[in-house]
Amino acid sequence: MNKDKYFEEVRELVKMNKNINKEDFELLFLVVSGVDVEVNADFLTDKIVKSLSIPYSTEILISWGFLQTEVGRALIKAKFNLSNEIYFISDLVELTGFTKSMISKEIAAGNINYEKRGGKIFFRANDVKEYLAKKGIDKVEKENTLKYETIKEKLIGGDFERETDYK
Repeated sequence: MNKDKYFEEVRELVKMNKNINKEDFELLFLVVSGVDVEVNADFLTDKIVKSLSIPYSTEILISWGFLQTEVGRALIKAKFNLSNEIYFISDLVELTGFTKSMISKEIAAGNINYEKRGGKIFFRANDVKEYLAKKGIDKVEKENTLKYETIKEKLIGGDFERETDYK
């Protein structure tokens, strides 16, 4: 996300609408940047979108063009928790079974996309998933399937085949 463009759009929104709170947009930027802040992203995005609505109407009217802006994308990303999960080298070591030096070689070879901030290297969830798929490691997929199956078992009507056992 382009930070300068994002905050320029925020300044324009604040000029156009006095109901908008600039601090909410600063928090939103931190949320979508992956910074751990003690705020519920769902609540924050709802608050921002409601502040963008017409004051005399309870309907929220947001144009498709607005959703194409940096602010619009940030709202969608925060609301639906898209790609906020990040991994560090130690996480990749655990997921792959490779050593730290092997992961460093993979980074140097350009086999995995990464970001570096303040001297720390981290990876986005989509990049990790793509890398693991390239390497044939499906541990993340297995963990997600196991979590899904566990939750499904806890649902009363989750698996209709179980009902025959109770009759």
